Amino acid sequence: METPPENRGMPVTHVAAILVALVVLGLLGLKISSEKQEQEVISEAPVVQPGALPLADTNMAAGWKGTLVMLNDYSIGETGFDQLVADRIYSPRLMHASYYSGPVQFMLASNFVVQLNRWNSSQEVRQFGEVAKTIAMTAPATNSQQVFSQFARMPGGQLILEARKEPKMMMEFNRLTLLRTEQLFAREIIHRLSASYHDEWKLPPAPDGPIEMPEVPAVTGMDVFKQIVAHRVRQWELNGVRYFFSLAGSPKFDTQVRAMFPAANKPLYLHAMNATIDPVKRRFRTVTALSPVNGASRSDGTFHTVLAASTNGAVSLVEFTGALPRAKLYADWIVEADDKAAHELLFSPGFDPQHRIVLHANQGSPEQPARAGELPALEWGVREGASTIKIPPTKFATVLLLNDPFEENRKVRINDTPTPLIRANVAVSALPLPASDQERTITIGGASATTGLGIMPIAALVVVVIVIFLIRRRS
Repeated sequence: METPPENRGMPVTHVAAILVALVVLGLLGLKISSEKQEQEVISEAPVVQPGALPLADTNMAAGWKGTLVMLNDYSIGETGFDQLVADRIYSPRLMHASYYSGPVQFMLASNFVVQLNRWNSSQEVRQFGEVAKTIAMTAPATNSQQVFSQFARMPGGQLILEARKEPKMMMEFNRLTLLRTEQLFAREIIHRLSASYHDEWKLPPAPDGPIEMPEVPAVTGMDVFKQIVAHRVRQWELNGVRYFFSLAGSPKFDTQVRAMFPAANKPLYLHAMNATIDPVKRRFRTVTALSPVNGASRSDGTFHTVLAASTNGAVSLVEFTGALPRAKLYADWIVEADDKAAHELLFSPGFDPQHRIVLHANQGSPEQPARAGELPALEWGVREGASTIKIPPTKFATVLLLNDPFEENRKVRINDTPTPLIRANVAVSALPLPASDQERTITIGGASATTGLGIMPIAALVVVVIVIFLIRRRS
């Protein structure tokens, strides 16, 4: 028997309408969750993702963590740091005064260095050196006066003519010429690398980071120069700047710096950047040497420049091992409400950012500051699209540094409980953690469980309204 119309089930069109409403609301909830996740998620991933790196072998970049920048993007005045290191390592330096046979020879060498600095092309100064060696080995009778006159007008030429009968001075002139050649060649490579990095690869300039450098003193001198270098290295440490494209980390520079700083058992310095900008802690190391090679061809027949791993590459990927990680646990801290005082403290030589953090909200005194070095490194994970950090059990209060810019009213979750962050180290985020005998999970970004569930009552209410509307319509 056919079912009477008034007793039939709900029409398919009505069921479909309810299902569509549920799907729309579900997608709305997913979109809200996704947007929230995109705004808040952070991780240990590099600023420049491996797939975008101009490398011949991107697998080499798969394990990179932290910020990747051009060393020469940072500068003192108009001199970039990569050029600064190159100039120091390959600067034409005089030998000790006792090396020279007398004050006249010492003055000749000093004047020759002044003349060498007038050359601005590695190719030209190399050619000058070759001509100098030829003239030194050739008898005057076989040379025309015109050749001597032309050579004498070159920077350093007249000095070579005056000393050509002194083999020791000619050896010294040759040594100084080779250093100037390498110095200029290094500058040219740095310039080409910078052009490829910014103009061809379209990679961004090096960021200063949330924690800014102190103001440069108005006075000048070697002490001020050292202070500026120390401040820049400290800024890299605080902001987590870890990887550099650099010429100064190449094997060629390492060989030169070892010759510059000999010692009884082994060279005093093994790395050019440690010798020049981090001489005490020596926290720079070369990850791999790289050489520019031709990549994919362009429509005009030229090639894109890429970097390939090479044993004796002219460029290098250098790691600054002193950079703070994106997340770090501290057992020791100091509370300083005044930003200026905190900033001065962060850049003072006696402050150790690896074992102490500056907080801008009163969290009481550290319970076990001496155990700061015992806390383990933290591991990042991913859960439901959000970054997670596992905090091990501790018998004393700690502070978690989240080394990204501080945002007012931003929260993270401790075991799914929303918890506000506080400001630390002037411009970054931190999370105070009480002692606990249980492992805790810190979740950053993503949607909380309540966000996912919060959409369900709304969906249920809409379904009820639709059902009531359809029943009344039928009746």
